[in-house]
Amino acid sequence: MNILAYLESKRAQIVAQLADSKATIAKNKSEDAEFKSNQTQQQLDGIILESGTSDAELVQARGSEPLLYNRLDRVDKKVKQNTVDFVNEVRKHNQVNEHIYAKMLGDRSLQVAVPLRGKKAAIYDFVKDHNDDFIKFANIQMGEVGIMEGILSRKNYDSDTEFGNFTHSHLPFAWTGTPGARFEGVFTGTGVEVQLPRDYRGGIWDFYLDANITQDQRDMDSRTGNWILAHAPNSHTSEVGATMTITFTGTEIGFRHYADNRGGVWEFVIDCDTENKVQISTWRSSGTQDQYKQIFLDLAYEEHTLVGTFIGDDPENPPEGGTSRGWANINPDDAENRYTFLFSGGDYSNQVTLSCWREQSTLAISAFPLWSGLDYDTYVVTGVYRGADPEHPPGDGSTHGRGWIAFRDPEGTTYRDAWTFLVLDMGINTTVAFNASVGHSNKEFAILISPKDSGFSNKFIPDHGDGTVFVGTDGYQKIYFDDALIDRTTLDDEYTSVKSVKVIQKMVGIHPDDNGEITCDIYCVHTITTNGVHYKVKIIFRKPTFSSAGYLCMLPWLNSFGEELVTGIGNKYPSIATDGSATYLSEEYDLNSTFAVINKTGTSEKGDTVLAMTLHNLAKTMRQGQGNRGRGGLSTRIVWLEHRDTTMQKLYPHQIYHLDLDVGDELEASCSLYLGELPLARYLL
Repeated sequence: MNILAYLESKRAQIVAQLADSKATIAKNKSEDAEFKSNQTQQQLDGIILESGTSDAELVQARGSEPLLYNRLDRVDKKVKQNTVDFVNEVRKHNQVNEHIYAKMLGDRSLQVAVPLRGKKAAIYDFVKDHNDDFIKFANIQMGEVGIMEGILSRKNYDSDTEFGNFTHSHLPFAWTGTPGARFEGVFTGTGVEVQLPRDYRGGIWDFYLDANITQDQRDMDSRTGNWILAHAPNSHTSEVGATMTITFTGTEIGFRHYADNRGGVWEFVIDCDTENKVQISTWRSSGTQDQYKQIFLDLAYEEHTLVGTFIGDDPENPPEGGTSRGWANINPDDAENRYTFLFSGGDYSNQVTLSCWREQSTLAISAFPLWSGLDYDTYVVTGVYRGADPEHPPGDGSTHGRGWIAFRDPEGTTYRDAWTFLVLDMGINTTVAFNASVGHSNKEFAILISPKDSGFSNKFIPDHGDGTVFVGTDGYQKIYFDDALIDRTTLDDEYTSVKSVKVIQKMVGIHPDDNGEITCDIYCVHTITTNGVHYKVKIIFRKPTFSSAGYLCMLPWLNSFGEELVTGIGNKYPSIATDGSATYLSEEYDLNSTFAVINKTGTSEKGDTVLAMTLHNLAKTMRQGQGNRGRGGLSTRIVWLEHRDTTMQKLYPHQIYHLDLDVGDELEASCSLYLGELPLARYLL
């Protein structure tokens, strides 16, 4: 080995690294600045005193080795002997198919399924940011793809079929508080799911398939006692023992009436069954017309006779002045169709009961399966609200709770997938077994910037709550399925079999306080093939800019999946802490280009799955040989692992720290990611 030549080639790098450290000491404004400055100065002083030479950078670089080349040889050997490209390594153990499957999920959002083995597939999502235009790499999921039942289309129920009082003022959160209220929806497919908003007020829905429900309404057939009809349909009797009777054919019946603070109680008996009589109060603190109360449900579909008897005061709410009144709609003049009784019947044999209650007060929409595996045909779904969940009384103190139902606003720009029904059919579809990554967490880049000397607060590009990356006047975003340019922004009904997918973006970065002035140009391309996801990004600055921190090619993962990070030079780092602390990968900063996240204790499915990332062109991606890198400006903190919380972990290559960027300066990075199977990965890696 030519030691002199070797030393000469390495000396320049070490001098540059020492210069970086000195520059960092001068610039460092972080919490570590004072500590680093003092420690570095003490170290330099000690080096010079102990060595008797002014060539301090060489003495520092040799570390604990007697000669510099000893340390360099040791590091080089470790890298050469241990480095492995995890993306390539994991890919070797997976079946490589010719095709992948892609579909649009909506406006500049898409999903790509990459087959691995049989139906097993890695499923990658790409979504447009909420507050700007950037299309970012989102979920990384393990699941299946193949000919199976999946979502064919989405649709709302038919609002023209509503019966009862429905509120549509806060779509997509439609609701009713009327037991017996119903709606219908028609679908063509092999199955259907329903989407229900849920909160602490949620009640119970019954859903019926092809119930062929018939519905009718009419006044009572006969009545006894003294009745006051002067303000019909708001009629009443105050005679205890007065009755009303109706004979009908159906499976359920409800009662309409006026209500006020004089309302009394009716007692109903059906088919002389006095053991199961039902009492209904017509009391209400303020006068309200056309109240609807369900009396009997789930009757046999046959003729029934119902008798209501007025029994006097509501024991919990005595009349406020005068005698109590047994209110009941009587509609001799067909006034607004407000008849006494509404009854219906049908085939209720194919029934699913669902609750839209959850403990939290905030609404969240969930999808629930209703029917699947049907013959491909056209079907009718009927939803009937039954009232409060008996196991979970409404948290707002109301009597009947709320029957929440999703209803997408056709003109709305949010909750774009909040349709009532998800229609299923056989075709190329996917199912997700588990998510490995964190969809909302940035992967490609996150640069904290402000125009130099502007006094503006630093903002991230792209979106971290403020929109900062946009198409602009000269930019574009193009999505290709093979050679086909995709210009649709709506949800695809089915997947397309392709060999590659490309997402190409020519964008601009704009600080939100800078009056629309362009800070930088952003060029980004994602390519998805059977080999996984590959992306390359370059940022070119148009104006002097200060970046307090910047990260390129990050890797976030869910605690529910990843429990250990393995590096290409053989180091292993547990990723189970959840306290917001950090682990610094001090040996990885310029030596390692590849990482693998594995599960150590979970199911065999997770234990055989690896999330791998490989960085390309480390000189560019890691800004090798340049200053202002690492957390706090420290060279031992250029790569670090954040144990953020109970949800996620995140690997940060920290390429930028307190960096001044001039016009024309560039940041560049490229990376490959692959989710695949490696049997016994927890033991082999």
